[in-house]
Amino acid sequence: MISKKEIRKSIIERREKLPKEEKLLFDDKIYTKVKNLRVFKEAKVIFTFISFGSEVDTLRLIDEALRKGKTVAVPWINKEKKLMEAKVIRDLDDMYPGLYGILEPSPEAETLKPQEIDLIITPGVAFDNLGGRIGYGGGYYDKFLAEVKASVPKIALSYELQRVKKLPLEPFDIKITALITEENELWF
Repeated sequence: MISKKEIRKSIIERREKLPKEEKLLFDDKIYTKVKNLRVFKEAKVIFTFISFGSEVDTLRLIDEALRKGKTVAVPWINKEKKLMEAKVIRDLDDMYPGLYGILEPSPEAETLKPQEIDLIITPGVAFDNLGGRIGYGGGYYDKFLAEVKASVPKIALSYELQRVKKLPLEPFDIKITALITEENELWF
């Protein structure tokens, strides 16, 4: 079976070649699907990634959640503890470039416990047809997701080109609840 490292390289290369106009169209379709999900509408506290590079855009979704009065938390990497924390933001302007150049909230922002979250919107590089997910290899999300209540939906946003038949998963890899792409809404 192909390694995680090879899968990451191949998928990221394909994702980065997606034409800008197509990416914008796909992002719009994914945004519309997610904002209309019952779990999104009912969630009071949402933890979501901040899109970076060629990832599915999450900024519109964050703005939508904030306008609806939801508590929105985003990742902050605690470099000393080598952990990801959920920091509350009140506005998209509450962030600055952090680790890897990805927007992050201030270290002084309110921190939520993983158990306080109603909905997780997670990134990833590749996804399979069984709810498997591989990220960028840092393990931050798997460690964080292991602390979240099992009943909390973990929704991944992806383009169809990021789907594979089966991923080489490890016991510590946390599966997702749903995968939303420009073409599909898959629940596992």
